[in-house]
Amino acid sequence: MRVLSITKHLREQNWVAVFLDFLIVVVGVYMGLQMQEWSSKRAQNAEAAAYHERLAYEYAALSDMLKKHSEHYETYLRNGINLTALLLTEQEIDQGRANQLMNTSLFSIPPLKDPAVLDEMISAGKMGFIADPAQRTQLLNARYSLQFLGTYYEFLNDGLDQILPIVQRCTVIDEVQPLAENADIPEDLVTFHYDFTCMQSEPLMPALMSEWLQRLHGTRNLYIEANLEFERIAKKLQDLANKSCLLYTSPSPR
Repeated sequence: MRVLSITKHLREQNWVAVFLDFLIVVVGVYMGLQMQEWSSKRAQNAEAAAYHERLAYEYAALSDMLKKHSEHYETYLRNGINLTALLLTEQEIDQGRANQLMNTSLFSIPPLKDPAVLDEMISAGKMGFIADPAQRTQLLNARYSLQFLGTYYEFLNDGLDQILPIVQRCTVIDEVQPLAENADIPEDLVTFHYDFTCMQSEPLMPALMSEWLQRLHGTRNLYIEANLEFERIAKKLQDLANKSCLLYTSPSPR
């Protein structure tokens, strides 16, 4: 209709009306483009806010898991130290205490998986939503930290592989209870005990346990450092998510 109006005013050579019609068209197009741009930015801000929120949640959860793992390794390390001290003593070993320490020291925990949301952003080419290059680098470095912890898991298992054959040689099977037909399977399938006198007689056991303690100590420290790093990242990501949410909910231009 506006085009017809302009044509009519041109025929009538009503230049003031032509100018007003043209101005209305230009302003209308401009406002339409502005609204389209605002809508597009709003959609991008909404997507960015969703990613930031998911990242913050994921890194907070990873931080909690790293803290729990570091606490477990703290327990393994303390119990391993006490077990090694018992094996090196010349006095009679308290079997109950030694059994408890044995069952709570020679363990390794599978490493955590890479941050799934970050991997999704990398594969989808969405890393631009993290505007600060330093923060992008921090996220990637934290991802590599988890992968490095995976190598320490293998490092721990190598140490265990050297100790466990001695433990197996010094393990005595007491009994295996037969089961009646359709009977419930008990939790303790086999009753056994460790012969700590046998372990004391193994010349390599003290050296292997000492090396195991060093590996545990290094792993514990790495998990503590990683936990602190992930805590800082999770806090920054939550702040970023809050800012993105404000952008997403901002009113439309007038």
